[in-house]
Amino acid sequence: MAQTTKPETLVIIHTTMGDITAKLYNDTPLHRDNFIKLINEG
Repeated sequence: MAQTTKPETLVIIHTTMGDITAKLYNDTPLHRDNFIKLINEG
C-alpha cells in the first residue's frame, strides 16, 4: 500500500537585501501552523 504525504510548505520572506525561501516541515506541525498563523496576523 502506498503512503501519501503532504508536501512541505514553502514561504518566501521578502527583505530589502533579497528574498529568503524557508521550508516548513510537516514533522513539526505545531511550529509550522504557528508560523503561518503569525504571518497571517501581520
